[in-house]
Amino acid sequence: MEKPSALPVNFSEIPMELKQIPRWVLWNHTEVGSEGNRHWSKIPFQTDGKQAKANDPSTWTDFLSVQAAYEKNPNRFSGIGFVFSDEDNLIGVDLDKCYDQSNGFTNVALQQIADSIDGYMEVSPSGKGVKIFTRAMLRVAHVDHSIGFECYPHGRYFTVTGHHIKGEIPTTEQNIVDVIPERIAHITGDDFADYKPPVPEYDLARVESELLSQLSPDCGYLDWLNIGQALHHQFKGDLEACDLWDRWSYADGNYPKYAESGKYSCAEKWRSFRRTAGGLLDELLVQHLHYDHLFSKSTKSKERRHWSVVKSF
Repeated sequence: MEKPSALPVNFSEIPMELKQIPRWVLWNHTEVGSEGNRHWSKIPFQTDGKQAKANDPSTWTDFLSVQAAYEKNPNRFSGIGFVFSDEDNLIGVDLDKCYDQSNGFTNVALQQIADSIDGYMEVSPSGKGVKIFTRAMLRVAHVDHSIGFECYPHGRYFTVTGHHIKGEIPTTEQNIVDVIPERIAHITGDDFADYKPPVPEYDLARVESELLSQLSPDCGYLDWLNIGQALHHQFKGDLEACDLWDRWSYADGNYPKYAESGKYSCAEKWRSFRRTAGGLLDELLVQHLHYDHLFSKSTKSKERRHWSVVKSF
């Protein structure tokens, strides 16, 4: 596959409010996935070429360091990125496939959302999307790929191009709850379609930053499979959760041997999952993070019966 192009970084237009915060990474278009399901992903990297992580501050650095690394190695890195953290109230809004650099917004609904948010707005690396950096009190992420909307308060990094459209980062928080559209679950059509997730308020960003960050993908086939089944159950077969499982499986830059290709790839396994198979997210929370306080005794007794393999990572 041909590697996607990315807009060159315009460093002079990036807001000083972001430059002053040492939560920067580089990124590169990296081909991931198993045979027959290869695709390009924006993998974050450190200045030394090692992979960075949005939930590991030790892999972040200051703005000048990523600028120097990018300018020194223009063929090694596709761009730079900023990490959102719960250290402050900065959040990011990503509007996908809605913009043309010559004509402006091409999606009326997403333009209305963008116009309702007070913040620094720029063009995404593809030249076809928009990212907004602002301040707001937002505890959990909101993702709806059916309309091209993503919003993250922490546990994610955003690519930064400096191709400024309008606005600046506000000094005060704003209420964007009314701006966020109601989420439409994007399901695969299997038995989970009408099944309620067992753990409220655990969205994709929280699962990735709070739970999966503590687990190793190189944990053995059965453990790896049960984690995928738990994600499938929690998010009703949502394909975004499959992407999360795939991204976590590639966390160290290499897939475990049992997740590399063919019938053992994340996408293939995802399509095989059914309602009666595997464990649940609440079982992971209890077994590994000891979040017993979230669940009743009757729930925990069921967890001990159903979850038998995710015990050691």
